[in-house]
Amino acid sequence: MSESHDKNDLLETKEKTKEETKEGTEITKPKSRFPPVLLLLMSLLIIPVFNFFSYLPALPNIHKYFSTSWNIAILTTSLYQIVVGFSPLIIGPSSDFFGRRKVIITCSFFYLVLSLLCLLSTSIETFIVGRVIQGFFICGEISVIYASVSEILPPEKVGLGLSALSFSITCTIMISPTIGGLLVNSYSWKGLFILYLILGSYSIIVSFFFFKETKKTKRKYEFKKLVSSWVYPLKYYFKKRLVLSILIEAFSVGLINFQIVIVPLIVDKYYNYSETVMGLSLIPNGVGGLIGAFFSGPLIDYFYKKYNSVGSRLIVGFISNIGFGIAFFFFGLSLLRSFYAFLVCELILNFFLIFIINSTVSFLFDIYPTKTSSLYATIVLTESIFSMITSQLSISALSSPFKWFIIGSLIQLLIVSPTSFIILKKNWGKKREEHGEQDEKELLNLTDIDDGIANNNNNNKLENEGEIKSNQK
Repeated sequence: MSESHDKNDLLETKEKTKEETKEGTEITKPKSRFPPVLLLLMSLLIIPVFNFFSYLPALPNIHKYFSTSWNIAILTTSLYQIVVGFSPLIIGPSSDFFGRRKVIITCSFFYLVLSLLCLLSTSIETFIVGRVIQGFFICGEISVIYASVSEILPPEKVGLGLSALSFSITCTIMISPTIGGLLVNSYSWKGLFILYLILGSYSIIVSFFFFKETKKTKRKYEFKKLVSSWVYPLKYYFKKRLVLSILIEAFSVGLINFQIVIVPLIVDKYYNYSETVMGLSLIPNGVGGLIGAFFSGPLIDYFYKKYNSVGSRLIVGFISNIGFGIAFFFFGLSLLRSFYAFLVCELILNFFLIFIINSTVSFLFDIYPTKTSSLYATIVLTESIFSMITSQLSISALSSPFKWFIIGSLIQLLIVSPTSFIILKKNWGKKREEHGEQDEKELLNLTDIDDGIANNNNNNKLENEGEIKSNQK
């Protein structure tokens, strides 16, 4: 009787172990230097970037097809950009709640459905609704993808992962307008949306069969907690050491958006070049970003390994902020004087921008490793606000652009750069927050702990049997 009772206890202990390990989603952390899942994330990141930049050449065709005004046609782009800033606030925290894999699959499914809705649209109103909601779901994936990088790679390799994503983005920005233009010229705008359907199908298949969960989640969740998590990213604006880093990075992104918007206008007004040259004048943005993506990650990881401090990641950011400010000044100086000179400055600007973005994001992810997608949602929202402001300023700055470039470079050199140095100094010597990893380790080691308990129970059983036999003797 006692032996059967002990066997039942042992079985109950093992069953309890299985139930407890099921309380969290399975976590997969590849140990290779460049895990295949990172390539998968890079391919998924291509879709939201391509979805925006490939669409720009289709605007004239949309304008003619629906027989609508230019102001209405441009709404498909302006409303899309506004949604891009707010979608991570909902989709990013939702992935913290439900897991990365489920959210990516869901967003890809709605992207596929809404692309089909746009393709079958017979009115501009239906098309605008489909296009804007499509952007909400597919661009929300960006924060999920960036958050996954810090979960599949060790801290000393996060910079490499962010550089890989930057490489994917800049390559896509370089080729997507050309691909979009070729499809529109051959098959009208509908040919482009057929390609979107193919990309949506690819995203669903790859995410469902090959992407394993990287975020620990609870099986039971409450709707109230989910809704509160959507507002949670706004709380980062009240954390001093976070909000200053976010504002510094977003200000640089706003300046680069100012440069991107004003370049085609300058080429058209002052140089009187063709539309083809306008498109080619933006290629240095992608080239500079590619070079920055190649060098920034290893350099950021080098300082992190050498000093073992979250503040060490900002060394690259501080130097890049100074370089960015100087390059922004010379870009404005050469804008109306030499076409080729401002192209070189354009390349250098984007080179330094990638360094600023990757160093800031990796630093912020080290501070809150368990809230990466929510944190990235705050970053994207701030970037969108600065980009909308600078887009409006670029139109008014067309009459005297050099003045605005002087103002931007002075703010970058006299305010942004010293502030980045202060943040670096205050966070020097601080270690990466480990509370999130500790919870994860406890989950992963849960089976071993319970097996140890079962073994102890088995040993106690044997000791009790020995005592009983000795008492009988």
